[in-house]
Amino acid sequence: QTSAMFMGHCKSAWHARERIDNTMEVLRKMDIDQLCLKFSQRWINVEEITGFFDKPLGFQKIILLKLIGVVSTIYHEPGPAAEEIRGVGIRHVKYKVPEHLLPLLSNTVFQTFSVELPGFWNEDIEGAWRAPVGYFQKTMARAMRLGMNEVCRCCVAKDLEDLKAVLRVAPRGERNMWIL
Repeated sequence: QTSAMFMGHCKSAWHARERIDNTMEVLRKMDIDQLCLKFSQRWINVEEITGFFDKPLGFQKIILLKLIGVVSTIYHEPGPAAEEIRGVGIRHVKYKVPEHLLPLLSNTVFQTFSVELPGFWNEDIEGAWRAPVGYFQKTMARAMRLGMNEVCRCCVAKDLEDLKAVLRVAPRGERNMWIL
């Protein structure tokens, strides 16, 4: 029974990988600047993100390309992809983005793809993207949550005096680990 479940999971993963690779081929043939513009037009109209993701168009293009680029490699190189996602999460600690906003990004990407990839994007293709995008969101959220300790808070705030105070009260056996 376990073997059958494993084989079913492998088939499902292989199917998803193939669909994602096909999507990337379609995207390579597109005007990516135009796609990013359409994404940005949708993204800036998501009310919940006001104040968190108010970056210029160039940054929004980087956000979109980073998401689809990393997600498209998860089935090929899971280790490096996971490291990249954790890095993205740590870099976002300073923005204090609430975790519940992360799915809004993928929903906006999926909306953009559904409109900009007519005849290609369908429920099957979107379903293939859902699991790795969900992994991206969960891994990023975990990195943001675990990355915010007192030492990180002081570094983000660039508060050297507060950092010294935090390290003074840190237990001797844990002080070095707090800094890491």
